[in-house]
Amino acid sequence: MDDLVAGRYRLEEEIGRGGMGVVFRALDTQLDRSVALKMLLPEATRDLGLRRRLASEARTASAISHPGIAIVFDFVETPDASFIVYELVAGRTLRSELAAGRFSTEELVQAGIQLA
Repeated sequence: MDDLVAGRYRLEEEIGRGGMGVVFRALDTQLDRSVALKMLLPEATRDLGLRRRLASEARTASAISHPGIAIVFDFVETPDASFIVYELVAGRTLRSELAAGRFSTEELVQAGIQLA
């Protein structure tokens, strides 16, 4: 994965995948920092509705400032790709925590507070 996306972001590894997109750990080569790059899958890039949905997500997330929400650094649309560049947050996902086993009552309460 040596190619730069949008002439700036070097994809390092896939860290997540969903129905319409994939998330990569990437390096912002201009600012020399690690970021999370959420990109539409190639087949989804051709869907104007999904491109609009991703743009809306970028606008909405960029308007929120909260310690529990990753910062949006950039939104890029090209003819071949659409992606949001987020702050890369270290840690485990809720999905991996759920797969690991049961939560204690205190952990459930803390997770609920953070989600709210």
